[in-house]
Amino acid sequence: MKSDFASISFAQGADGADIQIQEDRLSLCNFVVAIGKVVSDVECFSTRTGNKPKISFRIAIPRTPDLPRKKPASSDFFTVNCCGQRFLPLLDTLSKECQVVVIGWLQSRDVSGPGSRIVHEIGARAVIPILDSLLLSALDSLVANVVKDLTPQARRELLEILANGGQPEIVPQAALDSSGKLHPEIRQALLRVLREESSGD
Repeated sequence: MKSDFASISFAQGADGADIQIQEDRLSLCNFVVAIGKVVSDVECFSTRTGNKPKISFRIAIPRTPDLPRKKPASSDFFTVNCCGQRFLPLLDTLSKECQVVVIGWLQSRDVSGPGSRIVHEIGARAVIPILDSLLLSALDSLVANVVKDLTPQARRELLEILANGGQPEIVPQAALDSSGKLHPEIRQALLRVLREESSGD
């Protein structure tokens, strides 16, 4: 069964950009929002056609108490596949034990050969790392210390550039991701700090 219309928006994606899913006939049958822990190395491959990178990793999702318990860990495991250039920053962001929100489509496929089996995967539309709240507070404090010497006008201009998705002209190398863009978590920290200061003016 398909819905006649669906419109779903998420604030931040892997590349720090707004993500919106708007399809007239979006199938809701296998659409999932999963929260889990990364339990494997994050790997990068090329798709079979060779024209797109594919990021892949496994997550463990804790089982609801309503289901039979599994041992040694009562979790279900899924491989997450993310196709496209915009997911490359995940290589710098994700690691084992990292908590993530994965939005996408649940799918299964048969693996033939000796010991044939069925694998269960999530074709990701968005992957959002969940940072520890203490780490976010520490990051905001560092950012606030960096921007404190800027003039009020410079802070307003910086806020406007970031809010419009632009990249400031002068950015420390350490604040850039592997693609040379402002790291999404640092971008968000700058926005939080500057907006809080702006609201207090």
